[in-house]
Amino acid sequence: MPPPRSNWSDHIIKSRLRHTARLIVEDDVAEIAHYIPVERILFGSDWPHAEGMSEPKEYLENVATFTAAERKLIMRDNARALTFG
Repeated sequence: MPPPRSNWSDHIIKSRLRHTARLIVEDDVAEIAHYIPVERILFGSDWPHAEGMSEPKEYLENVATFTAAERKLIMRDNARALTFG
């Protein structure tokens, strides 16, 4: 039996990472970076859907604790690498 549900317990994270991890705006990106390398985290606004951000630049607040180089990876370079190689 899995352990009791908690917000991002090790069990949930490891289980989800076997398949995919989809973060939402409220998720703590710095906590997730303990489990996923910054080079594999990327930003996507998902706007105009209900869970999207109408002002995607506001997401910068969620990555404020990262270095400038890490923020650039999350906010732009990781997606570019997936798209353009």
